[in-house]
Amino acid sequence: MLTATRATLRLATRHVAIRSYASQPKSPMGQWYSTILPAMLPISLLASAVYTGLLLAQLTLSHEKTIDKQTARLKQLEAEVDALSSRN
Repeated sequence: MLTATRATLRLATRHVAIRSYASQPKSPMGQWYSTILPAMLPISLLASAVYTGLLLAQLTLSHEKTIDKQTARLKQLEAEVDALSSRN
């Protein structure tokens, strides 16, 4: 019985020695990363989604503006062609 207790004590001592790194205090930089970085991930994902949405909206509006300008220019040119063809 005494031998089993010594073996258990040795295993427990080894277990504590192996996990002694967990009891050491974190460095200030490690602590900063472990607290700030997980909180920043959802914020960065949300910011990326908002930026992409706004960029898509800007591109869509820019495309519509270009289409409107080209349509107006096309109508103007068609009117000029009609005016020139009716003179002849």
